[in-house]
Formats: sequence, structure tokens, C-alpha cells
Amino acid sequence: MDYSLLRIELERSFTEEIRKNLHEKLINELLLAAQVDKRKSITNMFNGIYFKVGEDFCEEIWAICQEAQKRTGYEGKIEYYVMNSPEYNAFCIESDAPDQPHIITINSAVIKNFTKDELLFIIGHEIGHLWTGNRSLQQVIQFIFNENKKIPFYYHNRIMYWQRLSELSADRFGLLACGDLEPAVSSFFKLTSGLDWRELGINIRSYIRKNDELLKNLKGEQAFDQSTHPINPVRVKALQLFSKSPLFNDTLAGNTLSADEKLEAAVQKLVEEHTALAEGLNHDRMVFMATGGLIVSGCDEAMAEDEYERIVSYISRFTLYPRKYLDEMVKSKNVQDKFVKSVVNILKENPSERDSLMNYLLDIVLADSDINQAELKLLVEIGVKIMGYSEKEVSQIIAGGLYTIFTPKVK
Repeated sequence: MDYSLLRIELERSFTEEIRKNLHEKLINELLLAAQVDKRKSITNMFNGIYFKVGEDFCEEIWAICQEAQKRTGYEGKIEYYVMNSPEYNAFCIESDAPDQPHIITINSAVIKNFTKDELLFIIGHEIGHLWTGNRSLQQVIQFIFNENKKIPFYYHNRIMYWQRLSELSADRFGLLACGDLEPAVSSFFKLTSGLDWRELGINIRSYIRKNDELLKNLKGEQAFDQSTHPINPVRVKALQLFSKSPLFNDTLAGNTLSADEKLEAAVQKLVEEHTALAEGLNHDRMVFMATGGLIVSGCDEAMAEDEYERIVSYISRFTLYPRKYLDEMVKSKNVQDKFVKSVVNILKENPSERDSLMNYLLDIVLADSDINQAELKLLVEIGVKIMGYSEKEVSQIIAGGLYTIFTPKVK
């Protein structure tokens, strides 16, 4: 059985795209060559500090770990550890050598307070991360976009989106390990609240039924844009969809697996509705940057590659598909009207953005390290007729920008 088919297709495609763009294989090979017994050091550290679960030592926990591994179809070698911590958490470390085991560590609070089925879900979830191999990619991301660099919006949004999808894929393996939606949902409840829903007199089935109402209230909520994990209502709904799918039932029955397009479409819609990148005023900003960029970059009759890439970089803040969005805007027949409308909407809601809008247009003009009379004339015209500046004010903004950022290219 091909258990990798349990992964969300969108997660697969984002994983491959990010791996290719970040040269994951090349970077990992380089890091491996640069290591000095790193794997041995980590193994020794875990053996020396944390409690290692074994077949002949703590047999009950060992049996649960083996059951989770068997139900998720994972045949690789895994060492299981318990860490002394009051936090409800678990994590995995992928092996970077074929002859070395992977590591899954479970905090003692989880062992103490979670039921067997909840433990199966938690362990199955971590095994899901091993199935996807995404922990290895996460290490490359952290290496390339380290604390000394500012991650571009293009990568920032895609990586955040990918991280959420990775968690949803791993959740599917957790559900496969425990076999039922209820312990999976109760695990989320404990992880979030630190409480047992039974102690609060909560009917978990009622909680699941009310989940759609929660999702409706949270749709488009921008507060979750910086989280690496989907919000719990999204995770619950995604698992609910999976639990009712032919893919899940075929996996439990041991049947041959095939792609479930209906399930994938439902999950993609669910995640996109709760990944708020271009809602409200942000949508107007995205329209402004795309249309304004096209207008000023086309003033000299040909959009330079540097100008195109600069526009893409800016609108990457608001969409996961900036090139597609910009290309569609190029084909639009009312770019000018959309541009004017976006400026009016933005300045109506937030007049203080006027200078930043003008500076953006100037930045696009200067992206090719060149400037001409037609471009200067267009900037002044936009500033005066659309943004409400005086001609002198626009000239001062342009002069300030040239002084600060302009370096003419050698011709």
C-alpha cells in the first residue's frame, strides 16, 4: 500500500516547489559533509538525558508506539524517548543517515494525561512528519533564511502556507493511527486548553458539530497569518473531511489507494478560506501594486525584467501566486480604472498611506536603474490628479527617492 498517497496533494506540490527553489538536496549534502558526528552526538545526548522507551523497558508505552507505527505503515527505524516537561508536546527528528534511526520524543505530560487512543494520534502525527520528510526541508529553510536574513514575502507566505499543510497531512496519519475522529479532536482540545474535555462535561460530538459555526466566524481572520499551525477548527474540519472519505476507509480496509479529488478540493477550499492574505484593504493594496506597477513600468514602452520581478516581490505579500495574478492583470482591459479605484479605496480608509503609495511607484520606476522624462511626467501626473499632491510635493518626493536609492546603471 502506498501510504504516501495519504498526504494532501497541495502539500506535496508546495513541498516539491520549495525543495527545488531552495536546492534542498544540494544544501543537505553540503551540511552532511560539514558535520562532525552530529547524529552520534544527538543520539548520545538523548540516551544520556531522556528516557528511552524500549521493548523490555516500559512495555506499555513501547507497545503503543509500535501500534502507531504499524497502523501508519512506516517501516523505518524509530527510537522513542520521553522528555520531562509539563508542556503538552511531541516532536520528531529525522535521521540524516540511512543506518541511523529517526527520533520521536514525547513530553511526560502527554504520557501522563493522554489516553491510549490520544497517544496513538500524537505519535501517528509525528510519524506523518517522517512520511512527508518535511522536517528535513524545515532545517534547510532555517539554514537559508536564518536570523541574519530578512525572508522575502514570496518565500515567507509560501513557507507559512506549506507548514500549515504539512501539519494537516501529518494529522491524517495521526487519525489513521488512532482510527477514530473523537480521540483526535480530544487531543486538539487538550493541546489547546490543557484540560480534559470530560472533566468539563463537554460532549465531544457536540463540539465537532459546532465546529462549522466556529469556522464561519473565523473565516478570513488575519490573526492567524503568522502561525505555523492551522487553527484547531480548521484541523478538526480537515480531519472530519478525511474521516468520511473513501481514501480513509480504503486505507483502514487495506485496499489499493488512489487519489481522492473531491477530498482534495474540499481541503484546499478550507485552507484557502482561512489563509487571509488579501482581504479588505489588503486586496486594494494588492490591486494598487499590480496595476500601478504595470502603468509606470510600461511608460517607457517595455517592462524591464527587473521591474516585473520587483512588482512580483511586492504583491507576494498578498497572494500565493503573484506571477499568475500579475499575468492576469496584464491581460485585463481596465487596468487604469482598477488602479484609480484602488487608490481611492486605500486613501479613504487610511490617508496616511499616500506617501508610501507614491514611493512604491517611484521604486518600480527605478527598479531598472534608469529613468526618463516620460516616467517623471507620469509620476507627477498620478501624484497630482489621482493622489491629491501639489506638483511641488511630488517633485520633492521624487527628488528624495533619487537621492536615497537611485544608482544609474552603466550604459
